[in-house]
Amino acid sequence: MSSGWCATQALREGCIWWAIVWAGCAPRWGERNATWRRPEPLGIIAGTLPLGLGWMTGRLPGRSDGVVRVEETLVEGMAQQVTVPVAHSALIASRRVAGLVGRFLAAGRFE
Repeated sequence: MSSGWCATQALREGCIWWAIVWAGCAPRWGERNATWRRPEPLGIIAGTLPLGLGWMTGRLPGRSDGVVRVEETLVEGMAQQVTVPVAHSALIASRRVAGLVGRFLAAGRFE
């Protein structure tokens, strides 16, 4: 996908303001090298309920929480990743996510 994909989709939907905002932004789902080099374990929680701003462009490619693609949350060197059926904005208020965070902080694992 080109860097103007989001802007093109927004224009098709008549969302001029969003097209202007996204026109200058490179897609966040491109290749990147994220590496965790610290000794502490890194745990990633990714939502899979696509109800965020991504709906304005159709859908984000792949699984997402509507704002961030699950694939984008992968970090080389992470201890563990877990997905939950929660939308991006609801992750902070989710009891399930809070429980996962507590377990990870106590044991370095979500399980």
